[in-house]
Amino acid sequence: MLALAGASLAVYRRLGLSWASADEARRSQDRETQVYAMDALAARTADAGEPDAARALLAAADELAATIRHLVDDPDRIDARRARAVIAAAP
Repeated sequence: MLALAGASLAVYRRLGLSWASADEARRSQDRETQVYAMDALAARTADAGEPDAARALLAAADELAATIRHLVDDPDRIDARRARAVIAAAP
């Protein structure tokens, strides 16, 4: 999956994250759901103390979101904002 770029699969396994929704969205080419799924994964990853993995997920989500601005606005991306806040607050 594109969002795994720069992120460790072991991180996701350790967190017990399910890729089912994100994978299904990718297979069906539902880009809006992909963005929200990557945002949610980024937030959980940031909460788990993995800022580099969270940044990689956010970068992938940002890139995809830029192609569907008519569907996804920044204010809609609540999990992305939370992930960024956690990353910014990290020591």
